[in-house]
Amino acid sequence: MTGLFHLAFMGRKARQIGGVLEFLDGLPPPTPQEIADAHDAALAEWNRQQNPPKRWPDAEAFAAEFTMDELAAVSLSTDPMAAAMRFLLSTWRSEVHSDDARVRQGMTALFLVGIISEQRMTEILS
Repeated sequence: MTGLFHLAFMGRKARQIGGVLEFLDGLPPPTPQEIADAHDAALAEWNRQQNPPKRWPDAEAFAAEFTMDELAAVSLSTDPMAAAMRFLLSTWRSEVHSDDARVRQGMTALFLVGIISEQRMTEILS
């Protein structure tokens, strides 16, 4: 099969001649790692579209997801990561997104120190 087609994962055009791809932009073909990375990025984007991140208008709305016992445990914890989460939320002045790395790290820290269970973490973030 001979013809032009668009490689969407790299945004590059190529033609196929006798089963061999010739890229028309003069650049070398993508490496296997570049292909794998592009695939992973496309899959992650698809997953985000299928399961959009949960959003809260502000840190107060996010904190309302926790029970009073959980909030008390976070407030009284001497764990450095729990303290960092406390400080972060006290200064957060915008929307909170469940896919934000800081939120994920903080929630994982709360799980690791036993303040919330893995199931609760999933409930809050989903």
